Amino acid sequence: EVEAEGRRGRTLFDEEAERKLLEGGGLDPADLDGEDGRGPAAPPGPGDGGGSEVAVPAAIDMKRFTLAEYVLDFGNVIKGHQLQRDFKVTNVGFSQVSFEFPKPLKAVMAQAGFTVEPDKVQRLPGAPDFETAEFAVAFNSARQGVNLGPVDLCVPLQTRSGPPVKIYLRANVTIPDVDVSSDSLKFGSVFVGHMRSVYIQLSNPKEIPASWSFGQTLQGEGGSWKPCDEFTTIPSRGTLNPGESCNVQVVFHPRNAKNFTAKIPLKVAQNAAKRNIRIAASSDALRIRFDPPVLELRPILPFVQESECAVTMHNTTNARIEVYSVDFDEQYLREEEVLSRVEGIYAPAMIGYTDVALLPLRQPDRPLQDEVLRAWEPIEAAERRAAEAAAAAAEREAAAEGGEGGEGEG
Repeated sequence: EVEAEGRRGRTLFDEEAERKLLEGGGLDPADLDGEDGRGPAAPPGPGDGGGSEVAVPAAIDMKRFTLAEYVLDFGNVIKGHQLQRDFKVTNVGFSQVSFEFPKPLKAVMAQAGFTVEPDKVQRLPGAPDFETAEFAVAFNSARQGVNLGPVDLCVPLQTRSGPPVKIYLRANVTIPDVDVSSDSLKFGSVFVGHMRSVYIQLSNPKEIPASWSFGQTLQGEGGSWKPCDEFTTIPSRGTLNPGESCNVQVVFHPRNAKNFTAKIPLKVAQNAAKRNIRIAASSDALRIRFDPPVLELRPILPFVQESECAVTMHNTTNARIEVYSVDFDEQYLREEEVLSRVEGIYAPAMIGYTDVALLPLRQPDRPLQDEVLRAWEPIEAAERRAAEAAAAAAEREAAAEGGEGGEGEG
């Protein structure tokens, strides 16, 4: 009976301690030990002196403890964007719970770019319903004072008569960008009708994908910038994932002989920075000079004699030049027919820019490029078969007509 009475007394003592904790009184850790420090002091049982005193537990400062910790991570947020994350709080206890985000805390959150709704919950029921409260936290990276880089804020969700729950709000404010291996390109001198390529590499050093694009090339003339069609980027746009790289071909294909001081704008989506690829290039034409420039032939009688005059042709460039007559050169006429009829070299895959077929450089005294000849072979073979079939049909028709004539004479 004495042991049973002691257990009943300790149970009543534990219930009283729990009640005080819920009401905000709390217990000090020192009060949970007996006088000898070995454990909780038991209440007086039967047989103890009636004059014995029981110590009243002192209040515990619940703010010194943390009930739980949670992380609400917004991840990577592009500067200027606003995101929202929702979370739920469920009362899994037996008593009603009230908690709030006080105004000073909300001011600190606002300075970091965070806002929360609602800012308080009153008497959230626990068992047996275990009700839930929903919260919405918004992060505005466009707010003044929110800089690029990580944002980490510890927000204590203060509960009445209990320890707080710590919520860590995290975000990484960033902007998409690309690194360029070289922003200044020099092409040197290129002949009109020829092309030269220079390659640059784009890489994404950021934590988010970057969509990039090259704009219209601009040529500096008379203190202003005007559109220029002599430069092409292949590809002209794309998207790079974090850590990825790609090569871009910049092609110079001049149509006129002059010097070029140009720039190609490079734009990265959702990045306000203006960047340009600066270009220096020049073009020259294949030129010849005649001496004398004008021929004067002495007068002669018709059908009597010829008049001759010598002229000297000079190559004024540093490249070999092949000269031919577009009116009388038979090879030129045949090649023009071939170029006008082949289709393979004009397929979209062969067109690099401005509807011009890209072919290897043709050296003087050499035939058409292999790509052209390969495209011409099936056309020539089909024409040859058609001609042979037409000739065979004509022979059969002639033979048939000859046979009919012989039968009539018989």
